[in-house]
Amino acid sequence: VNVLFYREGINSSVMVEETLIATPGLPPVEALTLTVDGKVEATTGDDTRTQVLQGHIPILVHGPTERVLLIDLLNGVTAGSILRHPVKSLTVVEREPVLFEASESFASYNNSPSLDPRLERVADSARSRLLADTATYDVIVVPGMEPWLPQSASLVTSEGIDLLKARLNRGGLLALRVPLASTGEGALRAVLRTFAGAFDSILVFQISQEDLLLLGSSEPLALDVGWFRNVISSTGEVSRDLRRITVLGPNEILYTFRLAKDGLRQVLGYRPGNDDDRSPVGFASVRELTFHSNPALMAAVESAWTSILPHLTNYGASSDEKSEFLYNLAKSYLGIAGD
Repeated sequence: VNVLFYREGINSSVMVEETLIATPGLPPVEALTLTVDGKVEATTGDDTRTQVLQGHIPILVHGPTERVLLIDLLNGVTAGSILRHPVKSLTVVEREPVLFEASESFASYNNSPSLDPRLERVADSARSRLLADTATYDVIVVPGMEPWLPQSASLVTSEGIDLLKARLNRGGLLALRVPLASTGEGALRAVLRTFAGAFDSILVFQISQEDLLLLGSSEPLALDVGWFRNVISSTGEVSRDLRRITVLGPNEILYTFRLAKDGLRQVLGYRPGNDDDRSPVGFASVRELTFHSNPALMAAVESAWTSILPHLTNYGASSDEKSEFLYNLAKSYLGIAGD
């Protein structure tokens, strides 16, 4: 193990470690790990897929996007994926300023967002910044949730989500990644119910075995296949970034779709959500500070799996084209072929 970076910042201690993984008959493979206050926050391993998808999916679903807000930089991979798109600006709010420097250790993995003039760095707590700055955005991405930490817990209460929603432009979209291992089932359900209560239109994607990505908007959300295909095929930087996680076209993204709002309501029921006053999620997460797998919740999601068809648009000009697309999408679900 080689320590590439270590710094004690204003709020946290940050370290980047390099490990060489040896496989018989093959050259060693470099693996980088970002640790914040002793907890692994990001790696260049399996979670790279999650980091990349949570940057691309919100913009692909939203459509043409100019202004994006990202809460938390981590290793910069999500920021780099967002900047593969022709957005005009990306504002990153990061509570620990040292992470801006630490992310440069991941330059070969994150497309060097720190060198992009469209990136605006803001060193502040997210909720404080949202209260102080009334700027609005087309897309806001919250790429994680650690509800045992006050700064994270404050974003997943009804008041926190309403504040994020208030910073969206008309037709804007909020993306929240919910790590299933972050807390117990009751707390997760409360977060999901709170999110579901805030938006008229919701799409839920499962971007890894342990991660759900929730998209919410006050306007109807749709999956415009023609737009997906055009962006992925015509924007070389987007295509190259997705290919490194074996996404060759729209189908590999579309088959991660799981639920819309009605399906999410079916999973959750109508019990109370999470609010600033009681903060049940924050308290429960501190009491249950351990690894969670939440198989019952995932089983409920699987049982309520919503058909993607009502949410697809622009996927064929004729019935034959539509049938061919749906046939190929079905093959992608089965792992037979891509796009």
